[in-house]
Amino acid sequence: MNFPVGTIIYFTPFYFPNGKSAPKNKYFIVLQHDGDEWLVASLPTSVDRVPDGIAHDHGCVHLPKAMFSAYIYEPDKPVTNEGWGFPLTTYVYISWVERFDKRIFREVYVVEGVDYTVIGRLTKQEYTALLTCALGSGELKNRFRKELQNARY
Repeated sequence: MNFPVGTIIYFTPFYFPNGKSAPKNKYFIVLQHDGDEWLVASLPTSVDRVPDGIAHDHGCVHLPKAMFSAYIYEPDKPVTNEGWGFPLTTYVYISWVERFDKRIFREVYVVEGVDYTVIGRLTKQEYTALLTCALGSGELKNRFRKELQNARY
């Protein structure tokens, strides 16, 4: 499993590393590689946590006073080189960007098309917009900032 940055992967189901949540189908967006680890826009979700009164337009939302940052994908808007779009309004919460060990993924998610599906790769424009959103956020964990500053499509 070595996917280029910007790759969207759909796990069916995803097993949460903390073991506290039941497995469920989840998307991942690979933001950067670091040896045997991925830095991913972790678990984009259709769960809306955007504060009331804020537009849900496609793109970045920063609300520093509310300590909130997200990148919003409108439903069915093409975001990959292949023309694919998320089926529902989908949120990438910048505070949820996380690192995952590729070795564990290789052990758990063995068969492409069964355990996971490669959806496609974000367009360069979409990848750059997501990266810029993350880097402009106070919600991005400091330990990831330098890695993302060096990320290249």
